[in-house]
Amino acid sequence: MREAGIIEAVRGHRTKRDPHWSALLQAVREDKTLLGLSRFINYCAEQSVLPGAVNDDTVLGFRGWLQVRTTEPRPDKVARTIPRLWNRASERVAGWPATRLKELQVGIQPRKTAWADLPDALRREAEAYLAMRASPDIFDESPGTPVRPLAQSTLRLQREHIRLAFDAVSQSGVFVEVLADLVAPQNFTTVLRHYLGETTTTPNAFATAIAKTLIAVARHSVRVEPEELTRLKKLAGKLPAVHFDLTAKNKGFIQTVRDEKVLGALVGLPSHLFVEARRRLAHGTSAHVMAHSSLAIALLLIAPMRPQNLAALNWRRHVREFHGPRGVLTLLIPATETKTKRLDLFYELDDLTSAMLRWNRKVLLPSIGADPEGDVFARPGGKRLCQTSLSRSISAVIEKHVGIKMTAHQFRHLAAHRYLEVRPEDFETVRQLLGHSFGKTTMVYAGLSGERASRAYGEIVIAKKEALEKRTPRKVRRRRWSKTDET
Repeated sequence: MREAGIIEAVRGHRTKRDPHWSALLQAVREDKTLLGLSRFINYCAEQSVLPGAVNDDTVLGFRGWLQVRTTEPRPDKVARTIPRLWNRASERVAGWPATRLKELQVGIQPRKTAWADLPDALRREAEAYLAMRASPDIFDESPGTPVRPLAQSTLRLQREHIRLAFDAVSQSGVFVEVLADLVAPQNFTTVLRHYLGETTTTPNAFATAIAKTLIAVARHSVRVEPEELTRLKKLAGKLPAVHFDLTAKNKGFIQTVRDEKVLGALVGLPSHLFVEARRRLAHGTSAHVMAHSSLAIALLLIAPMRPQNLAALNWRRHVREFHGPRGVLTLLIPATETKTKRLDLFYELDDLTSAMLRWNRKVLLPSIGADPEGDVFARPGGKRLCQTSLSRSISAVIEKHVGIKMTAHQFRHLAAHRYLEVRPEDFETVRQLLGHSFGKTTMVYAGLSGERASRAYGEIVIAKKEALEKRTPRKVRRRRWSKTDET
């Protein structure tokens, strides 16, 4: 590209010969904190710009040169550092021009409005709305009053939606002071346009989610008239429909684990790691990370709970020996500790996983100074292992030994897929296994039903064809075509 004249390189030989820039370049090379100015100085020397003539336009010209005539991947970032380094050099280096350059704002995303920066009235109303949704008054007889409290994760998400909606309206030049202004139809439309972007035909789950939050605010906090609420719902209905289906990433994962070799390696991984962890511990080597990973994978294969419930497993609270001290163990997670707060999770483990869990309690946890009757997954010293660390170790072990990228949450998708492969119509069992509140949530796995139906139909047709061929007399059977028929 350089030989063709598409890009060009600025070398320092001309700067060294330039009496105006050579001393300044030498000063920069002696101070490592100013090295970022070298290319800018070489650019100025090539463009015959004297040190005293450098100004803000020179920096903008340097940025344009980086964009058009070089292969610099981050020209805006490089250009933004020049004014700061130039002003620092003018304070440190003797003989440096006293010209002060302004900070550049190019390539910087506009600052989002912080929650504390919202107008006081709007912030107070929003906090009152969120408090009401966290613990609604079940005796409030007002029409449309919510009864079920929202989860903390949902409340945090709605709080963020309100902040981002205000930010979108503010960027359009409209200032809102209260929630009623924010959910006004014209501002509501502004928010949806802002987050939907230019691709108005592509489904956007975030735009749909923020629309639902604003409609809930309009209904439960602002209490708009029914006609206006209907209008807001119609505006939200114009958004492209978000298909209720697995993401492309999770569909690709399902296709990967359909390979029997991959699935076999995954299912056999816990026992392999368990043997290795016991061997390491017997030789005095640290084994708690491998042991925890093997136990976690074994549990998720038979008890596809959410990662937060896995990390919070506690022997006293969740493990039951209904089948005696040597029988299989049972996990019982109360509904109050689940995401939906509606269903208890009940998982009966197999022999191997029960043995691993008992070994973890009797051998591993005491060896690292943890309470054997306390948290199942603990760090050395006894503190509970956080969800993030446990999930990362699970993914790392699977990628190393099985060769696929898999998260702890994707064990839930694997469990639903494996069960529906055998019983394609039984979504209710999957719903209870995964702890979904509503059957609609479980129907996300229905997207693979077409493939299952096609495979089942093919098996029936093949079986029927083979049966008919056996019943047909040999002399009546049609002779197969061969290449000799062409002659």
